[in-house]
Amino acid sequence: MGISFVEKYEILSDNELASKSQEGDGEASVALLRRHMGLIKNRAAAFYNGSIEMEDLMQEGIIALYQCIKSFDSAEASFPTFARLCVDRALMSEIRAISRKKRIPKDKLVSLEDVSVMADGSDPERMLIETEEVSDLNVNLQRLLSKLEYKVLMLYLHNYSVADIAEALSVSEKSVNNALYRIRNKLTNL
Repeated sequence: MGISFVEKYEILSDNELASKSQEGDGEASVALLRRHMGLIKNRAAAFYNGSIEMEDLMQEGIIALYQCIKSFDSAEASFPTFARLCVDRALMSEIRAISRKKRIPKDKLVSLEDVSVMADGSDPERMLIETEEVSDLNVNLQRLLSKLEYKVLMLYLHNYSVADIAEALSVSEKSVNNALYRIRNKLTNL
């Protein structure tokens, strides 16, 4: 009697499975995905906040794990450590993206009737008002936030990672995370 699919890959380590997968062994990829479904479920549950469906978080985790398998380098880290890092980053990015979309103020939403006016740019008055509103918001943010917090916020809004912000401002990542925490609190309490 032959060795079953499960038995064939059960004896291999995660690093060995990742290596086989990178060599084109699809069954090794499936085995690694199956082996780490618990990790994906746990991480999705940890990040779940109601802003996105749990199934969507799970899908993002599976995609992240698959990409992790393809980019894994055993000389850099162990597979479980790298997998958790990849899944966490993907879930954080997805939640951040969803949060940005949901936080558009209602007065900034455009009705379908206004789309035709805005599409051809024929409403200069509205464009001027929006420019002034953005300018006022910017002034208010500079008044509300410290200089460091304002710089961190501007870089964060331009999709810089915490590490990139820390490097650009010559501060520690902990300082950046603390600044983001204070910014959230100040903006929430407005």
